[in-house]
Amino acid sequence: MSLHRLIFFLITWMCLSVALAQPKFERESRMSIDEVPSSSLDVIQHFPFDGKIRWYIEQGIDQISIEAKTKWKDRRYSVEFDRHGVLEDVEIEIEENEIPDKVQIALHTYLGDHFDKYKIRKVQLQMVGAPTELKLHPFALMEESSSEVQVRYEIVIKVQEGKSRYSIELLTNEAGSIERQSTILQDNTDILEY
Repeated sequence: MSLHRLIFFLITWMCLSVALAQPKFERESRMSIDEVPSSSLDVIQHFPFDGKIRWYIEQGIDQISIEAKTKWKDRRYSVEFDRHGVLEDVEIEIEENEIPDKVQIALHTYLGDHFDKYKIRKVQLQMVGAPTELKLHPFALMEESSSEVQVRYEIVIKVQEGKSRYSIELLTNEAGSIERQSTILQDNTDILEY
């Protein structure tokens, strides 16, 4: 391998490592329905949720979003909007064994290669797409993306490297490729897991 290729490879690897390993911090707090943007209320009324919807404002390191959380047909749903009320994604909490086999294989291979120990704590099926399409699709647990809706998996994992223990969040696509890895910076009193 030439010196130029080696330097190119090292720079690319360093950039990808930095891009994948972003910190994540979220602080959620309840908000009243009066504080919810009218566009979010308009969108959520088109979903078939029949239970109580709880609204939260979520403050991250570099963004603020609004979430509607509810339980419907024995599943926990989170519908996320930007701060202006534009629909961003729909997340459905699922069990680890509901992750498609190809994603599980890729996930466990990645985790085994990068950590001494790990335990999956939470899995959410995430669907991203046009608001009109997301309103139609979240009730069938999609395993593959369509031309209208992109399927991803957001996975919270407790990991151990040597004596160091911490939690990470991985975002994978439907093929199991890691799109983002974030180290979770926790402030347990302010994070609400629903």
